[in-house]
Amino acid sequence: MDEMGKKPFTTIFILADENGEIYYSNINNTSIAKEFLEMVDIRDSIYDGCPVKREIYDYIMTADRFSIEDRTFWVVTVEAEDSHKPYRDLSTNLYNRNYWEHLKNGIIKLHADLFYSLIVVDIDNLKECNDLYGHKAGDKAITAVGEAIRDSIRGNDIPIHYGGDEYIIILPNTGIVSAEKVVERIRNEIKRKSISKKFNIEISAGIACSDDINELEQIMQLADEKMYMEKRKKKK
Repeated sequence: MDEMGKKPFTTIFILADENGEIYYSNINNTSIAKEFLEMVDIRDSIYDGCPVKREIYDYIMTADRFSIEDRTFWVVTVEAEDSHKPYRDLSTNLYNRNYWEHLKNGIIKLHADLFYSLIVVDIDNLKECNDLYGHKAGDKAITAVGEAIRDSIRGNDIPIHYGGDEYIIILPNTGIVSAEKVVERIRNEIKRKSISKKFNIEISAGIACSDDINELEQIMQLADEKMYMEKRKKKK
């Protein structure tokens, strides 16, 4: 839930009434705060006499209630420091394959009515970088592409290092034309970084769009096929 490339929050504080209406939160994103309230499920817990503590996914959430003038309020805290470490790829600081698997299987949930574009990016010449300059150069290429992706997308986009030389980027509420512009920005960033790395990095990319978040795997496969079409054209 944090924005990629920014320091993750340590603790979220939420003040809500017994109906789940938020009166205060120390994060600006109201939808995230509401999602945490749903996860801790204070409405079902309000009749309990003790504070609620739950471990859900990688979060530790506590909720305690108090009353003011016959009104009941809940203070909810979410301990989220290092919460994304299991989902973070160390070489690129993007989300990792584990995050993708949980996303497509519905363990991590996105809005059901989300329209999105999905981009598959693959490094064309990673083997060449390894053969000519050594595996450290190949590692630098993987990192450089990850940096280029991070520098080319918005805070609410979802960049994933799928593994090896392949990446997935999910762009919420983004059509094909805007997604193509993102790919172009990534290519330009890679060219710029290639100069500083002193070896050329080339990529191929494919894009697919959908308004059904349950089709993530199928959309990824479609984007993957388009990416390989681009690779084949280059070889010809």
